[in-house]
Amino acid sequence: MTYAKAGIDDSKVAAAHKLLARKLQTTFIARKGKFGFPIFPIGHYAGLIDAGGDQVLSLHTDNVGTKMIVAQMMKKYDTVGIDCVAMCANDLICTGAEPVAFLDHISLAQPNRDIVGEIADGISKGAIEAGMAVVGGETAITPELLSNRVGDLIGMAIGICSKDELVLGDRVRSGDVLVGVASSGIHSNGLSLARKVLLKRHSLRDRPSGHLCQTCERAGRQGGDSWACAHYGRGGVLEAGEDPRIGRARRRSGSATRGAWNLPTDHEGGAGVRP
Repeated sequence: MTYAKAGIDDSKVAAAHKLLARKLQTTFIARKGKFGFPIFPIGHYAGLIDAGGDQVLSLHTDNVGTKMIVAQMMKKYDTVGIDCVAMCANDLICTGAEPVAFLDHISLAQPNRDIVGEIADGISKGAIEAGMAVVGGETAITPELLSNRVGDLIGMAIGICSKDELVLGDRVRSGDVLVGVASSGIHSNGLSLARKVLLKRHSLRDRPSGHLCQTCERAGRQGGDSWACAHYGRGGVLEAGEDPRIGRARRRSGSATRGAWNLPTDHEGGAGVRP
């Protein structure tokens, strides 16, 4: 089973990203010579804008994707908020920024106090783990848009760092070591494929399906000396060989060989899942 067979054509996604970047970067001129002028093209893990002096603000938005479908199937919504925060925080960290604040957008088919409460519990837990304050958000009731889905959860986060702390991949050299950090499980990215594989073999009430699909992403913290940093979903570390965000300035990238590491025991139930 591949992502293409699961209904996600990565080549079309990449083409859409290029189109968006080309059109949206025309707005940069609106901040030229002013506070907030973008200092890096669209396409890094987060948008980077000049905050005056030597300070840079890093901004990112993300959502939990089809994990909301899993939450609806399991009637368990207290983990999706954690993932939403972590998806945003970990992308900020990849630019060298310290995550400082978070906003949420909760969209529901119908008002539901209990679901909102569970989602909020997860957001709060994730934000504390990531060292961020949740400073506001938006709740929308959109039954016609969501149809049979219970809702969607989107986050936006902001981080800060000095210009000399930015991680842009421009110092990557041949011979640098690629270090991978073990994942805590299947998170928001990858569930379109994982659900199709796992639910053919297991019930969501059983391990590994329910466990893997509800595992929360861990929010990292700023720190460490690295020339480049990557936060991967879906293809995992195998994406390193084709990631333009690593070594962008020198057109260098990492390399990883399939089978060069041991598959975590908890992921054995997902055998057959590949990028």
